[in-house]
Amino acid sequence: MYTRVLVPLDGSTTALQVLPYAKVVAKSTGASIVLLQALNDYPRELITSVSHELATPKLFPPPAEAWIQLKASALASVQAKLEMAAADLKAEGFQVTTLTVEEDADDAIVTEAEKVGWV
Repeated sequence: MYTRVLVPLDGSTTALQVLPYAKVVAKSTGASIVLLQALNDYPRELITSVSHELATPKLFPPPAEAWIQLKASALASVQAKLEMAAADLKAEGFQVTTLTVEEDADDAIVTEAEKVGWV
């Protein structure tokens, strides 16, 4: 029936509350779990940083180098959170992969669904 359970996450603890339901589906169907998180062009970490910069008399927008460094940091943070969630699932015997993409969440979900013929 199902071979993969696609679980889009947003980095919040609220989003992680879907994992017990994904586990039920994966266990009952033998499917693997794919944890997906999209990082758009303006991730929360960058917006927070830029908002802080606006409150101080510094250069806005931030220099390109700073923006690139902030985005790399946000991407590393996202990947670390996904890997932690995946490790917990793997410890319970689930087959899990993680996927971090740099695009809007809605586009990322549709793209992944299209790859396996769900759309």
